[in-house]
Amino acid sequence: MISELYCDLYRSKESLILGICLKEDNRLCGLAEYLYTQTDIEIITASTMVENLASERVLEKNDFLATAKAVPEDWGYPEPTIADKWFR
Repeated sequence: MISELYCDLYRSKESLILGICLKEDNRLCGLAEYLYTQTDIEIITASTMVENLASERVLEKNDFLATAKAVPEDWGYPEPTIADKWFR
């Protein structure tokens, strides 16, 4: 299913956001990219809330580089979310 969605979005030049859900109750707990092993994508970007040091460490362990610190982003909440930006 993800590969079909990826192909459709790639052809239309749109973004792809993949979520991580808890196995127990299918509740969203994070977002992820599987793109390096399954596609020809060369650059992946990520954002983390500035207080989320665990996600920051996961990105660092996976060779992401911080590109911007504490920038406002629209995450769908009433107020902008202050986030750090990453790329690999």
